[in-house]
Amino acid sequence: MAGVSVPTIANIERGETTEIKASTVAKLALALGVTANDLMADSGTAGPAFIDRFLASPWADDLRPTAEEISWLRSLPRITWLSEEPSNRAIAALLEARRSTK
Repeated sequence: MAGVSVPTIANIERGETTEIKASTVAKLALALGVTANDLMADSGTAGPAFIDRFLASPWADDLRPTAEEISWLRSLPRITWLSEEPSNRAIAALLEARRSTK
């Protein structure tokens, strides 16, 4: 399905895979006709569409953001983004900066 193996999907459904690659989320969302945000809906947030684009990018594949980091990105107030859509590189830099402070 959508370029994601059946065992991978089964592991996700059983909760055995907790760190899911952003590209996997994007592929599943596309195949299901929903957004990546819809698949991450349990986070209780509804971040901007540019977060979904970031999650489908090679930047996200390299960084492998956790569900908690994705939830954090989606929870940031709109003012954080200064009314302009940030580049994937800018979002990656924000995640790297956050990680370096933990």
